[in-house]
Amino acid sequence: MNKKVTAVLAVVIVILVIGVGALYFSGMLNFNSSTQANSLQSTPSTRAPNIVSSSVVSKDLGSKWTMTMGASGSTLNASTFISGQNGVPLIAQAQVSPEFTTGNIVSSPFTSFGLGNNVTYNTYQAAVFVPPETGYAVISFAHSTSSSVPGYVVSTISSEISAHFSGKTSYNSTAISFKIGTASGSNYVFVSEQTDLFQYAPGAWYLEGVLANYSSYNIMFLYYTPHFLNVTNFTAILTTQVSNLKSPSTPSVPSVLISSSDMNKMTNLSYKTQSAIAVNLNDTKRLLNEYIDMTGASRSVSSTNRTILNNTIGTVTGLAAKYMMSGRTNYTEATIIGFSNSSAPKVLFDLLDAQGDNSGLKLANYSGWSYAFQNTTLYNYQYHFNQTTHSYTYNKTAYANETTVVAVNGKYMLIFETYQSNGVFTQGLAKQLLSDESGLI
Repeated sequence: MNKKVTAVLAVVIVILVIGVGALYFSGMLNFNSSTQANSLQSTPSTRAPNIVSSSVVSKDLGSKWTMTMGASGSTLNASTFISGQNGVPLIAQAQVSPEFTTGNIVSSPFTSFGLGNNVTYNTYQAAVFVPPETGYAVISFAHSTSSSVPGYVVSTISSEISAHFSGKTSYNSTAISFKIGTASGSNYVFVSEQTDLFQYAPGAWYLEGVLANYSSYNIMFLYYTPHFLNVTNFTAILTTQVSNLKSPSTPSVPSVLISSSDMNKMTNLSYKTQSAIAVNLNDTKRLLNEYIDMTGASRSVSSTNRTILNNTIGTVTGLAAKYMMSGRTNYTEATIIGFSNSSAPKVLFDLLDAQGDNSGLKLANYSGWSYAFQNTTLYNYQYHFNQTTHSYTYNKTAYANETTVVAVNGKYMLIFETYQSNGVFTQGLAKQLLSDESGLI
């Protein structure tokens, strides 16, 4: 059951990987946030009000670009999150990028910059734009609680790139180019490379980007299309983005997921929200199919299954997720997904129903929700080898209980998982959870 639930969540998160995943991999941003979706049916620009508009991107990049995804939130410790400490990020749990699930595989980039493990970006916004043809662009910014960190990150990266080119501050060739400069009071580094980042993309595309700092902000652009753009296209956007940050507004933040205080009442524990993400999307089907085609997944997805994906995942309008911890041994993950119609979440839920009850899965209805419930006891095993009989015996000790709830109600799907070292999240508590959620969506 848990693997099946994770697979459903993974497919949804794939939509976000196209743009927001690039920010996560960069090490500049993370998904830690206390911000919830304004509405899972809101427009992307509502979620990212201080990102430059589609008209600005269209003017500076050429053609007609459309904002298809907006995300915003506030963060905790960025370096701790990226290094995989204090809980595994939701996107890693979804197995979109399993190589990021533990800190001993990928260390925090902030540590390598000499910044230690105390870098905090307290707010961020990000948006994905698409042109009429193919490709995408990501524009984002993050505000640091330390005024010196954004500049240090940019200067360190600039120095490392310059060192590869014998101390030059600019370099151009048919394969790669870069430039280090200033624009509107911000320092930036620009890099462009012709690459087949996605193996099955038609020919070599251009991956270009700018990382900049202004005041206490880091600003980042990523661009991936078959067309080359000059650094001036990006500095033009940077100038407008800096102007937007001089008087930023704050997105509205009503909650659509249960709070840590709600969890504390149900479990008698002391949960605190550690991370979250809130996203609004438009034309999700376009992003989904762009991802499928560029990564070569279309070779293994039949036309029938692609139609199912388009009619389910392709109708996602928004997503909010959070990660809560109580101490170091109790955690809860919750994700609520909004769709443009009620048939899409039902189809996804029916996939779970079709798997049958072979592992303690319970199907029921409550407070307007159809839900699947499962509780699993987790064990530690100690193996012993008998030298005389040359056989193994083992002892098992229960160390935690894991509960998973997947539920649908109209246009919404809820995915909930909680892990407790002491106590069990019962089916009765699951009903209370669903009752609380009914009043939030």
